[in-house]
Amino acid sequence: MSFEEFIALITKEQPTLEDVSEIMTFAESADVEVIWEALQTSGVHTIIVALLTNVLQQRIQAARQELSMRPSPSVQDSTPPVVTGNSRA
Repeated sequence: MSFEEFIALITKEQPTLEDVSEIMTFAESADVEVIWEALQTSGVHTIIVALLTNVLQQRIQAARQELSMRPSPSVQDSTPPVVTGNSRA
């Protein structure tokens, strides 16, 4: 589906269940920027705004979860060891 077709669907006065299904399928695979731009279009049906907002919220939560699962480098790991005195054994 093209962006123009997506906009035509989300701005329908009375979207059908089939329309909602197509919108959600597109939104789940679309870039966040595309969804954000679509939400800024005037005339988006209230239900569609709620659904697209939910998709964005899920993406944000997934990104946060991914970031929290990454090992964070500790200060100790990134600091070179300090050598004191004679280092010869």
